[in-house]
Amino acid sequence: MEKRMDTKILEEIPKTVSQSIPYRGVYINGVIEVCENMFSKSYKIPGANFKTTNQYSQESLSDQYKEFMNSFDNTVSVETTMYNRTVDVESFKKSVLIDYKEDGLDNFREEYNKMLMDKISASKNNLQTEKYLTLTIYAPNIFAANETFSQMDALVMDSMATMAKKEAEPMTLVDRLSVLNSIYNMNDEENLYEKRIINGKEIESFSLENCVKQGVTTKEIIAPSSMKFYSDHGEIEDKLVRVYYVYSYPTWLKATAFTDFSKMPCNMIASTHTVAMDQNDAINLFKKQDVNISSDILVAQKKASKSGYSSNLISRSLLDEKNESDELIENITKDNNKTFVTTYVFAIFGDTKEELDTYERQLKTIANKNLMKVKLLRNMQEDGFTTCLPIGYRKVKIDRLMTSDSIASLIPFDVLNINQKGGKYYGLNAFSQNMCEYDEFCRYDILKDNGRISHK
Repeated sequence: MEKRMDTKILEEIPKTVSQSIPYRGVYINGVIEVCENMFSKSYKIPGANFKTTNQYSQESLSDQYKEFMNSFDNTVSVETTMYNRTVDVESFKKSVLIDYKEDGLDNFREEYNKMLMDKISASKNNLQTEKYLTLTIYAPNIFAANETFSQMDALVMDSMATMAKKEAEPMTLVDRLSVLNSIYNMNDEENLYEKRIINGKEIESFSLENCVKQGVTTKEIIAPSSMKFYSDHGEIEDKLVRVYYVYSYPTWLKATAFTDFSKMPCNMIASTHTVAMDQNDAINLFKKQDVNISSDILVAQKKASKSGYSSNLISRSLLDEKNESDELIENITKDNNKTFVTTYVFAIFGDTKEELDTYERQLKTIANKNLMKVKLLRNMQEDGFTTCLPIGYRKVKIDRLMTSDSIASLIPFDVLNINQKGGKYYGLNAFSQNMCEYDEFCRYDILKDNGRISHK
């Protein structure tokens, strides 16, 4: 079943909170059926150094990301999501601070812990940033979808291994539901999935088998107690949310136009949805536009001749448009460029409207720094919120045309943070302001062979 990703979808009006959660069904392998015959699969994007590398390495990484995006046709929607989420500060402190042992050395531990507390307050470690890649396709059933996704698994993992030096493993169903649960239930301290040994038995807090036994759906498990949406904001339990979209882009995008928004000091979701246009359709569209511009130039030249001044003195903007149009046609016909339709949306969360206003100003400041214009998605807050979720459902289609070169500027890599569980503090990352925790006895190859920590 081959469908273009701009197919319209008819939906029933939800009657309960759980029905408002925008997917139809889930499968044990991590695939989510967003709506009838539309399936999505997610991958966690590994960290990679981009900002800290030299210009040659940055250009090489951008070219690799461009080639990766070019590998998808117009039957695949690619969503890249960046999720700023709050972590439990007390749990984080327990994992970092040294326990007192009453052995006469606690004064040193107290001094060390005080230093760590100062570093924690200077860092942004109460927030962690995660990035996901979600692919959405149409298929007649889950079996056909699995066959297609199995081919895409190799493409995604190989491409990410080339770019980030680490494979992007497909997210399990528990992984994906845990992310959705943390979004819909931000004030809950408990995770969706935990495993404990109780009375000698291994107990899981969540499983599909248990849902079947209890006669409940996964949507009922992760659903918040209440959810309302208004023209300019939404209410999910005690949290407020506002959704925005990018309506204007500059002629040239910085390579950090996506990752810069990770600096937002709040819970936030930023998502880009990109769908490749058919190459022939794109060429025909730009040729028609070129003909229209040429016609406007001809009209302006005739008007100039009738008015008695040189036809060369027509509006400079028309000539610039003609040059840009010719360059664009040449790029997509000769330089291995594709054309994409792109939707770029944000959801910011806060406890009060005053907080949302503050975060909105910070959001627009970062956007202005990248010469992008952001606007509130008025009267479409729920659809915009759905579009932000890492499930690959583009309900809001405020599309802008971009070439492969522009898409490469929305690269999801910035800096590599070292946060090994059980690791010791080794300083602050100068770019992300996150604490570096490294376990020198860990076998993971985080540090390169030419780097070593020496101590007694």
